[in-house]
Amino acid sequence: IECRIINSTLNYIESFLLLKDSNLLCGTQEGSIILLDTKKRAIEYERDEVHRGAVNAMINIGRRYIITGSKDTWINIWKY
Repeated sequence: IECRIINSTLNYIESFLLLKDSNLLCGTQEGSIILLDTKKRAIEYERDEVHRGAVNAMINIGRRYIITGSKDTWINIWKY
């Protein structure tokens, strides 16, 4: 799946999570995460290589925490 919410093509998306503020968090096959502002149709935040494998699971916990899981067998907790 290619993400074309903005004019350029992003990395291939492995997983995504719609957040309460209408932002979209995407996990890529390359192990990166990308936060998209769906109203502005722009990238708000991007972090490369947060995992060594594809980010294939994401869940929102509480107001400001995200847990990501990957094919690299690691689970990460993020504050956003």
